Amino acid sequence: MKKILFFLSAIVIGSSSFGQNKHIMKKEHMSPMMSQRQSFHPTTASGNRVVVLQENFEGAMDALPAAIPNTWMTNMVTDNTDITETAAFKIFDAETANTGGYWPVPEISMTNANKFAAANDDPEPCDCDLTTAWLETPILDFTGLSNMALYFDIFHDQNFGGGDAEVAVSTDGGVTFSVVPVVLNDTTTTLSVDEQFWQSVIIPLFQFDNMSNIQIRFQWSDNGGWVSGFAVDNIVVQEMMANDLVANKVVFGNWDNPTVEGGLLDYKQIPLNQVSPIQVTAVIGNGGVNEAQAVNVLCSVTQNLVLAQSFGSANSVIIPTLGKDTLVAISTFTPNELGDIMITATPISDSLVDENPANNMAVNNMEITEFVYGRDNGVCQLFYGNSTNYEFANLYDIQAEDQFGAIEVALRFAAGAEGSLIKGLIYEFQGVDAVGAPVLVDTGFETIEYAVTTEDDNIAGESKIITLPILATGGATLEAGKTYLVSVLSTAETDIAVSGFNTWPGSWFHDGTSWGWTYGIPMVRLNSDESLAVGVDELTVAEVTQMQVVPNPAADHSQIQIQTNAGGTASLHICNALGQTVMIDNRLTIQKGLTLVSLPQGISNGLYHISMDFNGQQITSTFVK
Repeated sequence: MKKILFFLSAIVIGSSSFGQNKHIMKKEHMSPMMSQRQSFHPTTASGNRVVVLQENFEGAMDALPAAIPNTWMTNMVTDNTDITETAAFKIFDAETANTGGYWPVPEISMTNANKFAAANDDPEPCDCDLTTAWLETPILDFTGLSNMALYFDIFHDQNFGGGDAEVAVSTDGGVTFSVVPVVLNDTTTTLSVDEQFWQSVIIPLFQFDNMSNIQIRFQWSDNGGWVSGFAVDNIVVQEMMANDLVANKVVFGNWDNPTVEGGLLDYKQIPLNQVSPIQVTAVIGNGGVNEAQAVNVLCSVTQNLVLAQSFGSANSVIIPTLGKDTLVAISTFTPNELGDIMITATPISDSLVDENPANNMAVNNMEITEFVYGRDNGVCQLFYGNSTNYEFANLYDIQAEDQFGAIEVALRFAAGAEGSLIKGLIYEFQGVDAVGAPVLVDTGFETIEYAVTTEDDNIAGESKIITLPILATGGATLEAGKTYLVSVLSTAETDIAVSGFNTWPGSWFHDGTSWGWTYGIPMVRLNSDESLAVGVDELTVAEVTQMQVVPNPAADHSQIQIQTNAGGTASLHICNALGQTVMIDNRLTIQKGLTLVSLPQGISNGLYHISMDFNGQQITSTFVK
């Protein structure tokens, strides 16, 4: 199994790059939040294991975001919107943490409305200096106890340039703190980052066994960035269990596969005709004092909430105390209908009895679609671009030869960029060279060139999708067994939406000079509806036979009547006698036969010119009002 996950050695563009224009916060002073200090003494749990502290923040009864429990402490920070002092950490749920639309915290489990403690620049405290933000436990007493450990969950994504998170411990009741390693017999102190999942973390506190006056601090910095956050939940301080297997996460794909082909990539949407037998990789941890031997993983896959198959890993692993490893499980089940596919993973071992089954299941899902092939999470989270001539792209495995009719993309751009041109391109991906650059073969397939309009513009939390038809009769034929890089090229200052996080090099960016793989997943998708394609044959037969305004002279109820012998997408432009634009529609849907388009309301009296581009044909007309 792979204890060290395989990565391509390419130019890496980190997740902190995928941000909007960041607000630089003022560095205001911070003063401690005054709160009564309370000492927590041990309680004996089942099996004589001692639990010193438990906190899941579900006790917050006030409207969220609410104050932290009064036995805990946090620092005060300055809210720059009104120059008031506010607590750095507060209690949120997923909805209140993301009311500003830039910090989408997932639910920690299948239970909705889970509460957690978080330092959050989006939206509250809102526009704050969180260069230093900390949350402290009450004073704890470890007298007479051994093998002490800290158990907790975090959501730590580092989007928009957020900084590192650490755990520090005080042995003098909170006067001084020292950062502690997060891994046994290691010097690593920063908590790991994952942009899609909550993480379960166990930090050994063996060096503080049999000591009193202990206090634990969770500390994080926004690194001067904006709309970032750090969340912590389900905090437990206790003597370590003898045996505790942990399901850290499960993903679609086989991490033992040495290439990016063969179902490796973790898709969120797959067309039904591109499915293959479900393969999963589970990341399993050992939270017990004892070495975990003969660890396997038991998985299940459900289709539209109906169990389709249970299956397990072919091999087993040995996981040392507080270690992690990966296990691959391959099913024989291939999805056979549209809808939701859910996978679960549970670690098992015949050599131990797990004392904590509550952390034994990891869950993930994807959608089987009719046409859409996508890797993103479906909602714009971040945006990234370049000055001009950049490409953002995703890799797609082709399981069965098919014709793809369009490439889809979500964008953001300033008002001055309206009319900027974009188009889609498809390359055959043949791996990487010695320096980690992708080896690409131009397939010759590309989409129409499209001028963006204000209707295409997204903000965080939206998902307005532009469909770019492919310029090939019947669409782009992609071959089974091959992997393709599907790209959108922008020639001006538009930003492509990013949604989700890559563990593997499934997404790529070209800055006008060279390619590098990216952590953020661009919202660039394939669409297998070949009827969307604009082919050569269609260009010759899809003709406009008539375009006129009726009635003319025009009234408020007048319409443009467009008669064609085929359907498609047109670009329509109306201007007055001075050349001033009064209407533009670059995505006008034309029906075969008669299409009616209403004139804009409230236009002044005078002469107007209409021009329309439709499948390479331009037709003009005039009307008066």
